[in-house]
Amino acid sequence: MSKVIVIIGSPRKEGNSDILGRRVAEGAREAGANVEVVYVADLNIKHCTGCLRCNLVKRCVLRGDDFPAFAEKFTASDAAAFVTPIYFHWMSSYLKDLIDRFRSLMHVQIKPDDLVHTPMSKMPRRCAFISVLGSPREDDARAVMRFFRYITEMWHGEVVGEMIATKLAVRKQVGMSEKELAELFDKMELGANLAKPYYQAYRDCLARAYDMGRALAAH
Repeated sequence: MSKVIVIIGSPRKEGNSDILGRRVAEGAREAGANVEVVYVADLNIKHCTGCLRCNLVKRCVLRGDDFPAFAEKFTASDAAAFVTPIYFHWMSSYLKDLIDRFRSLMHVQIKPDDLVHTPMSKMPRRCAFISVLGSPREDDARAVMRFFRYITEMWHGEVVGEMIATKLAVRKQVGMSEKELAELFDKMELGANLAKPYYQAYRDCLARAYDMGRALAAH
């Protein structure tokens, strides 16, 4: 049985990122995987100080927080999903603080014209990424998605799914009924006529998240 870890970078339980992340988890479980969902906002994660001692001692030297326990779960996983809202053009600070500590999982060698990254632990082989934003355009999330692809390449993993979920400005919006959306858009003065196409777009997002979970669970 494969192990899948779903990492949710939003502090909002029952929000759009949470709903999509749990949909990934559902797909993975129904495909037979052992799944753990981690809410980064619930963890005590200290800031990386850039001391670089991890290159020498092969572990993070910061102590007294939840990163060692998280890292043990992460490196034991066969697959990982990262789900984040986009806050002011980038991933949430909760998730960024966690990913900064991933430096301690890699040995980094400086070359004259490059950096060589060598994983110091087993890393998830399959990864999927979801960015969630209120904007109707994907622009704000594209840099984040490039970053996710880069770190996956760094640890020699494979991206099996990625999605930028747009037009999600209100909590729980991705899971609303067509009627609820019509009422919401009317209040927002966007026009209730948007409810039908947006409802279908959100159904597609939920379906894609579920399929990502199944892809993560694949052996």
